[in-house]
Amino acid sequence: MSIEDRVRAATRARASLVRQVRPLEFPDELPARGRRSRNARRARVPRHWFSWGAPVAAAVLVTAVAVSLVLLRQAPAPQPGPVTPTSAPSVPASVPRYYVVVDPSGGMLVADDRTGRALATVSPPAGRVFGGVTAAADDRTFVLSSSLRNGKADTTWYLLRIIPGTDHPARLTQLPIQPLQAQVHGLALSQDGRELAVMFDGASGLQLLTYSVASGALLGSWHTSTSYWMLRTAGVNAYGLSWVADGRHIVFRFDAYAKDSLTHLVTVRTLDLTAAGHDLIADSRLDLQLPLSDTRPVLTEPCFSSLATPDGGSVICGTAGITVQAHPGCTGTPPSFDRYSTASGEFLRALYLSYRPCSGGTAVPVWTDSSGSQVIGLIQGPPTAHGPGVPVLGLIMAGNFTPFPALGMNAVLIDDLGAIAF
Repeated sequence: MSIEDRVRAATRARASLVRQVRPLEFPDELPARGRRSRNARRARVPRHWFSWGAPVAAAVLVTAVAVSLVLLRQAPAPQPGPVTPTSAPSVPASVPRYYVVVDPSGGMLVADDRTGRALATVSPPAGRVFGGVTAAADDRTFVLSSSLRNGKADTTWYLLRIIPGTDHPARLTQLPIQPLQAQVHGLALSQDGRELAVMFDGASGLQLLTYSVASGALLGSWHTSTSYWMLRTAGVNAYGLSWVADGRHIVFRFDAYAKDSLTHLVTVRTLDLTAAGHDLIADSRLDLQLPLSDTRPVLTEPCFSSLATPDGGSVICGTAGITVQAHPGCTGTPPSFDRYSTASGEFLRALYLSYRPCSGGTAVPVWTDSSGSQVIGLIQGPPTAHGPGVPVLGLIMAGNFTPFPALGMNAVLIDDLGAIAF
């Protein structure tokens, strides 16, 4: 056999050992896998491989490159870190431009996140205050809740339409929905603006109602049949209520104690509005379950607030960090925005980690695209001697945080979830 024949035979033999390379997987789609050390991989390569002929070396090189690409895709995503505003990307056109803020006086502000200018300010009806706000997907349609200024439970609803460039850019109309004699803790307008979902603590436990925005008709009703629930966070949308874009499903959080222990659980669930049944828990699907805090010295709330992506495929959790000031070199747990899969309940990736030495804080997602790669959120630092930390509103994208122009943010308290909507 000639040298050329030997080279060809070696090439064919070596090629027969190469199996089909599976499709590359992105980091947020990978299951957990054990990983061998780099030295262990090198030990499997024969030391005399350079003595092979050029065709054999080329075949092995192609295989090595393919394996390296797979390993590269399997590497964990880099941990997001603090980024200065000058290095952050510009706001893309796909991000909503207009937002509504409810201030502590009960009034309402319409603002532009590109310019930082106010389009309009609207005072509430006499004797009433605005409490919360929710938005449709068109960036022009909002619904506000209103209650009596004296604090009595009497919630009514108003439709707000934004028409930029006109003499009256904010037009407010009361909706024909029956007033609700309850304190609302869940508020969400469907993506198409046709239906409104409301959650509150009723006589039979936690209740969810859906209404027609046009007619005010009650469309559906669900309630809990168990006492294993509790409201941990105040606010008009403390339950993280949101619609999936298909108009058939609603996602909400359900904080509860486990039946067999004192463990406090944070769960996120999806309800199919078209399915039979009216039990809010028994007839919904569990998407995510997290303990309220762990037992490490530095505690953190892994899902202080939550918001589902419009496709229902994932949940964006805003965490609450804890301030630690025990010694000069203290390290606080900073707030972050994390993404979880609703299909598996698994953690996918950290979208942004806000770090300030020796300080905690809270993070709240207020808007997200379907991919979860673009998120608008609030980050509020820990309280000071002068009052609560001032929240900063901005866009989280590609590990960066781009602050929007500061307008009306002093009026927003993160504990009052639902006071801002895009």
